[in-house]
Amino acid sequence: MAKSGFESTMGITETNRSVNLDPSVQHIPLNPSLSHLRPPPARVSDNPKLFVGLSVFRDGYRCATTILTGFKRATNPANIVFGVVDQVYPSDQKCLDEFCKMATQTWPDQGQCPYKAQIRVDERSAYESRGPTLARHQQQNLIKDEEFCLQLDGHSIFTNGWDENLLKEWKGIDNEMAVLTTYIHHIHNFVAANGDNVPPKKLDLPHLCTTMRGSNGLVRTVGASMIGGSKMPQLQALWGAGFSYNKCHAEKRVRVDSHTLWMFDGEEFLRASRLWTHGYDMYSPSRLGTVVYHNYTSVPARFEGIPVDQKLKDKEEEMGVNRFKVLVGQPFEGRVSTMELQKYGFGNVRSFKQYLEFSATLGAIHQLDRSRGDCRRRLETRRLLNAIW
Repeated sequence: MAKSGFESTMGITETNRSVNLDPSVQHIPLNPSLSHLRPPPARVSDNPKLFVGLSVFRDGYRCATTILTGFKRATNPANIVFGVVDQVYPSDQKCLDEFCKMATQTWPDQGQCPYKAQIRVDERSAYESRGPTLARHQQQNLIKDEEFCLQLDGHSIFTNGWDENLLKEWKGIDNEMAVLTTYIHHIHNFVAANGDNVPPKKLDLPHLCTTMRGSNGLVRTVGASMIGGSKMPQLQALWGAGFSYNKCHAEKRVRVDSHTLWMFDGEEFLRASRLWTHGYDMYSPSRLGTVVYHNYTSVPARFEGIPVDQKLKDKEEEMGVNRFKVLVGQPFEGRVSTMELQKYGFGNVRSFKQYLEFSATLGAIHQLDRSRGDCRRRLETRRLLNAIW
């Protein structure tokens, strides 16, 4: 068979195995009778606006740096809005305050705090923090009429032309329901002083396809496998919270569940399965879309360390874990919250059972050991269910 020119090889994380990929055929169902079907084509307006969401816990300076590099290095900064859930103690640096200091120095001829009007802030007491899922739910409330949405951690660094390249990458998939998502690389020395993107020429790119059971017994992603020579976005079954780029209708149709308090392990699998059953498809970016890097140095504080009544925390955490188990059909004992369960349940475009078959994580959910979803099996089965859009 003739080569497509898009072939690549992926090394599977924490194994010595690899698999060959050809994403040029990833949208063609294996069933010959369904081979004519494709995802809905991408639709983009002439001047799309972009919402960038950040949920930040007591990290004002790095949050401000993220926003500064976002505006400074964008091709079309006037089309960008940042939405920040800023969880702080009274004595903490606040993201917007720190940004205004930086922005006034960076653009001294543009008055006090350039771009301030393009930053929406929901400031909350860090004492009331209940983990990332509640914060990301609050983050989604800041979205208005923007066409595209990007979710990042609040300690990320942008490169020159990032907004233009991300849009080009997404449009190249030609799937209105596409979600670009991965665990992005550490910044290393990949960003030049002038903001240019200068990664190594043969940089392997992260791809999410391996799961295990986390400390709370719920499914979590082990880490990223690495694709060498990635030339176009590669279809995957998992979602990464630190980088997610899609149409904003995904954020409005598939709201983050606000009733899974304290959840960390389990958040990403639940988001992935809910997006997929609502008709969305997830892809790891190629080199073109590798335009944002992550600062993986230690965070100044974590939500788990806030002073809170331990009995109340144990109760809230138990109810969130059991809510996950109710959704996926896993047996459980103890207390559970079923408030608004239908609102935050699975979609009706594709079933959760089909998602399990597609992602090959059935064993990782229902077995009692620390079974992993197998990356190779996922890659072999990824097209079986793509006929249902």
